[in-house]
This record gives sequence, structure tokens and C-alpha cells, in this order.
Amino acid sequence: MTPLHNHNTLHFSPINTRVALRTTFILVVYIIIFTGLDRLAREFQIYPNVVAWYPPDGVSFALLLALGGRFAPVLVVTSLISSLLVYRISGPIELVVGWGILISVVYGVTAAFLRQRVRFDPQLKSTRDVIWLIGSSAIVSAILAIIAISGNPPTGVISVVDKLIAMITWWIGEMVGLLVMTPFLLIHVMPLVKKFANGTLDLSGKQNPFPPLPRNTVARAITLLIVLFLAFGVPSLKSFQSLYLIAIPLIWLSLDYGIKGASIGIMFISFATIGAIWLFHSDLTQLTAVQLLMLVLSVTSLLLGVVRTEQIQTTRGVGKSEKRFRALVEHSMEEVSLVGMDGTLLFESPTRHRPLGYPPNSLVGGNILDLLHPDDRSAAIELLARVKEQPGSQREALFRLRHYDGSWRWMEGVVTNLLDEPAVGAMVINYRDVTERKRAEETLRASEDRYRDLVDNSHDLICTHDLEGRILSVNPYAEQCLGYTSDTLLQMNIRDLLAPESQKLFHIYLHRMRTRGFDEGIMVIQTMTGEKRIWEYKNSLRTEGVSTPVVRGMARDITERKQAGEQVQARTAELLTLYELSRSLADADGLDEILQHVNRHAVDSIHTTFARIALLEGNKFIIQSAYPIRVLDHDLHVGQRVPVELLPHCQRVMQEKKPVVFQTSNREIGSEERAALLLDFAQSVCLIPLRMGGSVSPAKQALGLLMLGEARSEAREPFTPEKLRLAESIGDQAAVAIRRMLLYEQTERRLQYLTALREIDQAITSSFGLSLSMDALLTQVINQLNVDATSVWLYNPDTDVLEYSIGRGFRTRVFEQAKPLRRGEGNAGRACSEQRTIHIPDLMAQQDNPRLMKALQSEAFVTYFGVPLISKGDIKGVLEVFHRTSMEPDEDWLDFLHTLAGQAALAIDNATLFDNLLRSNYELGQAYNATIVGWSAALDLRDKETEGHTQRVTEMTVRLAKRMGFSKRELVHVRRGALLHDIGKMGVPDRILLKPDKLTEAEWEIMRMHPTHAYQMLKPITYLGPALDIPYSHHEKWDGTGYPQGLKGEAIPLAARIFAAVDVYDALTSDRPYRAGWPKEKVLEHIRSLRGSHFDPQVVEAFLKMLT
Repeated sequence: MTPLHNHNTLHFSPINTRVALRTTFILVVYIIIFTGLDRLAREFQIYPNVVAWYPPDGVSFALLLALGGRFAPVLVVTSLISSLLVYRISGPIELVVGWGILISVVYGVTAAFLRQRVRFDPQLKSTRDVIWLIGSSAIVSAILAIIAISGNPPTGVISVVDKLIAMITWWIGEMVGLLVMTPFLLIHVMPLVKKFANGTLDLSGKQNPFPPLPRNTVARAITLLIVLFLAFGVPSLKSFQSLYLIAIPLIWLSLDYGIKGASIGIMFISFATIGAIWLFHSDLTQLTAVQLLMLVLSVTSLLLGVVRTEQIQTTRGVGKSEKRFRALVEHSMEEVSLVGMDGTLLFESPTRHRPLGYPPNSLVGGNILDLLHPDDRSAAIELLARVKEQPGSQREALFRLRHYDGSWRWMEGVVTNLLDEPAVGAMVINYRDVTERKRAEETLRASEDRYRDLVDNSHDLICTHDLEGRILSVNPYAEQCLGYTSDTLLQMNIRDLLAPESQKLFHIYLHRMRTRGFDEGIMVIQTMTGEKRIWEYKNSLRTEGVSTPVVRGMARDITERKQAGEQVQARTAELLTLYELSRSLADADGLDEILQHVNRHAVDSIHTTFARIALLEGNKFIIQSAYPIRVLDHDLHVGQRVPVELLPHCQRVMQEKKPVVFQTSNREIGSEERAALLLDFAQSVCLIPLRMGGSVSPAKQALGLLMLGEARSEAREPFTPEKLRLAESIGDQAAVAIRRMLLYEQTERRLQYLTALREIDQAITSSFGLSLSMDALLTQVINQLNVDATSVWLYNPDTDVLEYSIGRGFRTRVFEQAKPLRRGEGNAGRACSEQRTIHIPDLMAQQDNPRLMKALQSEAFVTYFGVPLISKGDIKGVLEVFHRTSMEPDEDWLDFLHTLAGQAALAIDNATLFDNLLRSNYELGQAYNATIVGWSAALDLRDKETEGHTQRVTEMTVRLAKRMGFSKRELVHVRRGALLHDIGKMGVPDRILLKPDKLTEAEWEIMRMHPTHAYQMLKPITYLGPALDIPYSHHEKWDGTGYPQGLKGEAIPLAARIFAAVDVYDALTSDRPYRAGWPKEKVLEHIRSLRGSHFDPQVVEAFLKMLT
């Protein structure tokens, strides 16, 4: 419920509306039935306003008992209708309204009392419910009779005797009405009314709410009618009191069908009796006596019917119980047998699960002792004897019986002495097969024995303790390893066995056992002699199958193993550094990271002041990395390049392949080498050669030096043999990692080269334009060679000069605006003339080239390479490379530069060939088109009547084909086909083609051959093959009546279908010598009329849209 909800607002949901409509319908039907019965009862007034038969109140009472006291106010309405409209009582209106309220209150209170306090069952299934109904009806009728007669006596009722008779008459009429209508409605009608009110009544007709009528119903009805005829229709028989015979069918129904039959019979007989009195005009003075008889019969029938109903229900309950018992016995997993005093089998239960496998009842008559195993027979006889001594006693037994297949089966059973029970008279044995359980128990027992042997002979300590640590059990090995006896250990706590350092952690162990149920680890035990031993344990908590949780513990003495491990750990501490270094080097992503890891690990593990790595490149040592970067405000000169010849001692270390330590006091070291080794502030320096062994060539074995420097004095921090061994191991790992990374970078670089070449190849093969190929090539030159700028000059053989073509990486347009160069002029001209690579390490040194000096002012290039572009022995141009710093490229770099130059020459050569090919192809195409146009013009000159026709239909056909989705390539063939559509007429003689008169049939046959002539003329011409559709098929018709092939529908090429419509349109709109051209509207209507016969409907629709 939200705060915005208004509690005073009525909301009529669809569900509440339907409930209200159903309830209103029920009340309307009730008022109609009440009024109808009320008008019928008025015909039987004994006194004014006093009737001896009044069923309307029975309807009211049934309504209240079934649906509740909330309907009581409607009784006021029906009372007013009865008083004012039916009986037309002329008394004060207050008295009439009060009477209605009284009836509503009396019946409402009675119904509420029966429903809520008595818990009355409206279906009248018990004698109690019927008696409460009869008693409450009698009381309510008496109250209403006394109040009605005493308060407002009928006219003519003066004496006390008359009032008493009137009260009795009222009471009888009210009682009969209640007992006739109320039971019938409660049992047979009100359940349906309640379902209708709740919206659960099935109105589909699939369920019949009324039970089928008994076969003898008609006979009983006829019997009743005969009795009524004799009682009221034959006056001479009135003295015989034949009316009493109506009790026969009523009792008959009650005995056969219980309360349901009694309720139907009472209502039917009551209405039949009233009908007979009215039909035979009997004296109404007899009506009171008749109704008194009906009252007695109604009470008797209801009581008899409910008794019979309870009897039927009891019988059905017994039947159900018997079925349930039989089902339990038949599906029981146990066998039930009755055995006599001597062991004779008297009965076997019909269970489907037969433990012994014998056929049903095959053992009856035999002795159960004959089935017993010989070893169990004496014990079974003794058991039976003890059971027989005491009636009602029970004994459990476990014995073996012989199965039907001859095997022995273990049976667990209970023997009960019921010999004194008259209905049994035997001993009852319930037993079931427990053979599998016995086998499992034996297997488990054997397993327990094996487990106990393992525990007792184990050399591990095995014990149990509770969650407080109290020892519950130990194996024999505990005495041997701890020195205590088993009895002593069982009186101790686990904490008592722990050394002081482990006792501090014991509470954590217990907490883990309580919360996690397991724990493992190491603890220190103190034996009885005080010796400390290290134990490894793995314990778990057991909670299933025990009354209290128990910890199962297993521990092993690992003291010797632990001590040996510490020794191994001490010996392997040196290798740990190497392992960590190896892992770091394996995870390194580049050479710089590898060198940094080596330096850092060397400083941290050998405890030196700094570490540097110098790699050998050519004839120079290059300081590639150092850690830390500065030491005592001294720079470690990362990036410094020192020629090898200036470092003789370093060369000797590389040659001897052994670590060497140099002291600052060593005077043999020259000043340049001393400065390179930083011996100006370091007290000692250890040089470790970085070399590769194995199958590596000697030229590639030397990689460089690992330099370890110590700023502290030799006495304080010397290079011990252990440090030198570790340093040498670090150097070996470093050499392997450096070599691996150098090879990886070389491989990666070559892979990038291959990828770049592939991308250049794709650019050359996918585009014949020189600019795209050159753009891709120059991009790769800059990216792969790591240069700042590059350009291409193309050689023009006609003028014998180099012309600037394309460039990348330039800051200005100075080089782009350079004038053409003659061969031998400038650096590019030299490369072209000499056909070799020109390398200038320092462009600023070329002071003899003023134009270059001016360009370098804005570009500041230092290094230059010029490579001639040669393809098939011919010079194609020059590739230039510029860099703004000095470069010392290696062999791979130069090889790749020349490879890129070869690709550039190939691209230029391909582009030149392609340009020549395009030019030739264009000229050839122009020649083809001119030929086709010439043929078309020749046809127009031959046939003056169609002059200009070819050009018009060609343009219109191309327009229409374009609208219908033809591609540009297809439109070329459509245009050629339209121009040549009548080329076949060249094979038609002039006498036929130019004949002014009508052609004969034979001449028409020749004329119709012109599409075939066109096909035969054009088919050998390959490039005109796709254009044959129109010349060959433009006279075909949609319905298949065309020529020359008689094609139909979509079998006709679409281009021919399009041209057919355009051809007819142009022919009809054009003037001829023998007729004037048709108006456009007439031609379009004509074409529209031929849609689906001559022309393709879709083509016609597109054609009309194009023209309109």
C-alpha cells in the first residue's frame, strides 16, 4: 500500500464485479422461487393467513445454511413481498416490516448458530447433523407460530383452543416446508449454487452435476401416484387410510440410497400429495392431518436415510481398509507366515517379494523346521518353545533358511505368540532377507581387522583425541617414539606433548579443527627424555557415527628429513639467486630489461657497489646498462663507446674466458682503460666475460663484459671465491639470455622486413598506379630502416634526366621543388650514373654543393644513402634515404635497403608496363566501338525508312536497362547489342528488304531469318558474345509465339525483352512513307494491351513509368 492510496475510494475490479453479478443473480432467482412457492402455499389456507404447507421458508433456511448469514436481510424483502403482494395483509406497515425483520433475525441467528457453534455439515452426512436440522426447524417453527398467532390472531380465531389449533397448524405447515425443501436443497442444489457464486461451476456440459437416476425410479414414481390416486381419487377407500401407503416408497428410497434418496423422496411425495389434493378437490380440513403424516414420515425418512448413509460409508471404509491392507501385504518386503504349535506352516502372505523364492502357498502344510539350516535348528526349536510358553510374547531371531534354488539365505525375523487369539490361533513370523547385509558386515569386519593390523604395525603415530585435546587412543608406535606408556598417554593432553614454541599455537589448531574439520602442518614434540622432535601431522574431525566429535590424527617424525633439508637449503641458497635471475630473464621482453635484471641481481646477490654491462659491437665496447645509474655522485657512463684497442686488459679477459679482479692500486692499467673501468673511484673491479660456447662460431662467441665494481676497501668487502663463482654463473646466464634476445630481435627484425616486403608486394600487385606503390614503399623505408626521410627520383630516358617523384618525412618542400638532375649531377645523379650505392656519413661536409647546403639549413640531415633503382639491367631511378643523426648501419640494414630498392625498381617497371597496356587497350576499345557504329550507320543507309531508328532505340534501351538495375559493364553490352539489333538484315536480299508491297509468306520466312543471320555473323567475334541477346532474341514474344527460337517468358533474355518494347514503341511513333507515326498516348496504350502476350509485364511497367 502506497501513501497515495485513498482508503475511502471504492475500486470495482473486474473480479469483484463478476462476484457481485453472480450474487445478484442468485438472490433474484431465490426471490422468484420464494414468491412462486408462496403463491402456491396460499391456496392451502386453513385459516386466514395460516397455511398447513409452507415450503418457501425451507428455501430461505437452505440458502442461509449453505451461503451464510450475510443473506439474512434478503428475507425481509421476501417477507414484505409475501405479506403485501401475495397475502395482501392490510395491517399497519410497521407491523408488516417488523414481521419481516423477525423472520430474518430468527432464521439468521439459527443458521449462524448451526454453522459456527454446532459446525453443521450442510450435506447431512451424519445423524447428528439431521437431528440438529430437525430440532432447530421445530424450534424456529414453534417460535414463529406462537409469535404470529398470539400477536395477530387470524379472523375468526377467538378462543384459546382455536388459537392453539391455529398455532399447531402453522407449526406443522412450517415444519413440513422446512423438512421438505431444506434437506433437498442442501444436498442436491446448494453445492452447485456455491460453485456458481465462487465462479467455479463447470458450465461446459462435460460434467453432469446430477447422479444418474436408478433404474427402478419410474416404478417407485408410479407406485406413489397409484397410492395418491387411491387416497384422494377414490372416496370409497378413504376409510381404509390408504394414504399411509406412501410410507412404502419413501422408506424404500431411504434404505436404498440413504439421506440423498430420502431428501428427494420427501420433496417429491410432498409436492405430489399437494398436487393430488388440488387435483381431486379434497377437503382442506384433511390437509392438517395429511401434513402431520408428512411430518412424521419426513422425520422418519431423514433419520432412516442418514443411518443408512452412515452404514454405507462404514461398509465402504471397511472395503477400502481391506484393499489397503491387502496392498501393504502384497507389496511388503517381508514375508508373514502363520505357524502352528508344532511348526507347521498354516498360511503364507501373498507378497510379491518372496524372500525364499518358492511359488505361492507351496510351503503351506510343511514344517518350517525343515527349511532351517542344520546349525540353526536347535536354536530355533528352543526359541519357539520359549515363545509358546507366554501368550502374546515376541522374540527376535536371526537364522538361515533354504532358498528355492538350494542356497542358504540369512533371515531376520520376529516371532509373536497369537495362539490364544481366536481369529489367528497361530504363531506369527515376520521375516525378511538380510543375506546381503550379513555379507557386508562380514566384509566390514574383515576390513576392520586389516585396518587394525595396519594401525598396530604402522611406524607413524596414530591417535584420536577430543576437541579439548584429551588423548582417547594411541597405537603401539606412540610408546616407542615418545617414551610414555599407553596408559600414561591416555591420561595426557596433546598439549602436554608439545614443545613450548608449539604450545603457543595449540589453541589455533583446536580452533581450526572445530571450524574447518581438518588441519595439517608441523609441530615440535618433546619426548619423555626431553628431546625435541619435529613432527608432520594431518588430522581430520569425525562427526558421523559417533556420539561426540573425535579428531583422528596421524603424525610422522621428520626430524632427520628436516635437518637434511636445512643443509640442502643452505647449499642451494646460492642457486636460488641464479634461479630467480633465470626466471626474470625468461620473462624479460627486451634486451634492455635483460641487462637491467642482470645488473640488479649481481649487485643484490654479490653485494657490490655497482654493476655494468659492456657489449662488443664491431671493434668497440659499448656500455649498454648500469645499476645504479650514479654511485657517489659519479656517472657510470651508460652509452659510452670505447675502442677495443684502448682496453688491453679487457681483451685479455675475453680471451682467457675467466673472471679477473683489478685493484685501483694496479699500475699496469693505462689511464684510458682505468677511466673506462671507473677505477678512479672504485677500489676494485671484477670483469666477467660474457661468451657463448658450444657450436657457436668463435667470431660470435664474444658478447661483452659484466663489470662489478666495489667502492669499499678490499679488506672490508673482498671478492671471495664464492662470490667469483656466483658472478661467473651470473655471467654465463647473462650471456645465454643476451644471445637469445639478440637472436630474437634479429629474427623479429627480419620478420618485420618480410612483412614489410609482403605489404609492398600487395600494394604493387593490387594497384597498378605508381603513386600508391611508392607511398607504401616509402612508408616501409621509414618504419623499418628507422630513418627520418626518404624520396624517389624517376629516370626519364627521353630527356636523360632524373625527375623528383615522391617523398616522405621532409619538414619543408625544398627537396620536392628541386629541378631535374642530369646523370652525374648531385648525389642522386652520381648513384644513377655510377649505378652503385652512395653513402655520405656527414652531409654538412659537402661544402661544394651550395643548393644542398641551403636545403640542409631547414632539414638538418646528417647521413645520406642514395641507391640506384635497376630493373632488368635498365636504370629506373634513385632511392634516397636521409637521417638527422649519424648512423653506423649493420649488414642486415644495408641488405634490406638494397632489397627495398629492388622492390621500388620493380614497382616502377610494372607501372610503366601497365600504363602502356592501358593506352593500347583504350585505343583498341575505341576502334571496336567505331566499327560497331559504322556497321549501324551502314544499315541505316541501306534502309532509308528506318534511318535514325538505331540511335533512338539504342539510347532508350540503355536508359530502360539502367532503370531495371543493369550494371555499367552490362550496359556496355546492351548498347552494342542495340546498335547491332538488325545486323542480320545484311543477309536479306534487297528485293525483299526494300520491297514496297506486302511480303509473301515465303518472303516472310526469309525475313524472319535475320536474327539467325545476326547470331551466325557475331558469334565468332569473342568480345561481342555478351551482346548477342538483343540481335538474336529481340523478336521473341512473352507468350512464346515469337521467332526464331519461340522462347517463352523469362527464358527470353532480359535485354531482349527490354529492347522488344522499345523497338515497337519507336517503330509506331516514327513516320513511314506508307503511314504517319502514332500519337504517344496511343502507342503506350497499345503496348499496355500487349502486356503478358507480346511483352514482359514488368518491362512494360518500368517502360511506362520511364516515359510518363
